[in-house]
Amino acid sequence: QKMGNIDKAIIAIQQAHKLDPQNERLTEGLVDLLLRTEQYQKALDIIREQDKSWRWLEREGDVLALLDNDILAIARYGLVLAHLSDLEGAMNENYLQALKLRVILARAHAYRRLDYIDLARNLYQSAQEISADDATIAFNLGLLSEMEGQHSRALAQCQQALADASPLLQESMLESIKNNPKFAELKNALNS
Repeated sequence: QKMGNIDKAIIAIQQAHKLDPQNERLTEGLVDLLLRTEQYQKALDIIREQDKSWRWLEREGDVLALLDNDILAIARYGLVLAHLSDLEGAMNENYLQALKLRVILARAHAYRRLDYIDLARNLYQSAQEISADDATIAFNLGLLSEMEGQHSRALAQCQQALADASPLLQESMLESIKNNPKFAELKNALNS
């Protein structure tokens, strides 16, 4: 892998994984390499062989989203949030909140991609309660305004979010709408 030969790295880690299929580190490494090479279905098959802990359910949701199966991804993220709620008091609160934030945002993005604007907005607002200063959340709320046909409001929200973000984060936010025809007008306005 360090030499850049991912195919050989996958073969090697598959062999190691066969010898020790219960080794979670090997399993995670194999899944990561399969995802890196866009072998999403193979990665999903391996993930589904694992226990149903919140970590593996989250990974399953992420891969389902990559496979454009947002409905099932939303369901998996819901299970993850239920598991995480059970861990309140048993896990560092800051760590738990960061995990919840990531899953809430992944679920919100999936709802947005499915055009479930109200459900997405509720989740983005829940995420804002956890991380009020996150410019990406404000940017995504602006995208929802654009989807509702409120172009001026969307433009103002997205411009403010971009102004509050670092240059790297600005680039990431703009990249997220680059090839989406729903946001072509907004993208053009933001780039002008």
